[in-house]
Amino acid sequence: MLVRDVMGPPVPTIPADMSVAAAARRMRHDHLSCLLVADGERLTGMLTEHDLLWRATAEGLSPDHASVRDIQSAPLLSCSDTETTENAAELMATHGLTHLPVMDGRGHLVGMVTPGDVEPCSPDSSPFETIGVTFFKNIPDSYGHTHPVKLATVYVTVEDDRAHALDSAQRRLAEKHGADHWTQVADSFEVMEASSSAN
Repeated sequence: MLVRDVMGPPVPTIPADMSVAAAARRMRHDHLSCLLVADGERLTGMLTEHDLLWRATAEGLSPDHASVRDIQSAPLLSCSDTETTENAAELMATHGLTHLPVMDGRGHLVGMVTPGDVEPCSPDSSPFETIGVTFFKNIPDSYGHTHPVKLATVYVTVEDDRAHALDSAQRRLAEKHGADHWTQVADSFEVMEASSSAN
């Protein structure tokens, strides 16, 4: 199956010189977990909840003065709309991506895919169940109260039992951040169903 068969619409694009505060408000207003970033007509990166947490909040940057350019995830990784879903899934797993922009043959943005869009879930593609493990980090607000903020979602295949799949997701999160254990990166997690095994 090709990416163009499963892709969704692209997320909005914001200018690289937009303030971090304005971008965060845009994400909250539109209930989005990421935004694409452009410098003029050229896409330069992506702004994610992870960037807001680790590159802005954790670094103590002023959200009103820091720009999106300072904290965006760059360079931007993307795939072609004629790419296979298997290759797109591998690219996302390799780089720990939760969103992947899709370009057409002329280099124009035409869509977006997530791991849930490209994970195999049909009898012909995989006999195993896929689960998503979403990790959260407790961040204090201006009143000192902590709130869980979504950090990342890792998709894993349950080939034998869920305990091993969960351990794999936790190890992948730790490795992505250069940590020895997932608890050095996140405070909690939730498991969600991504696809069911074939009968």
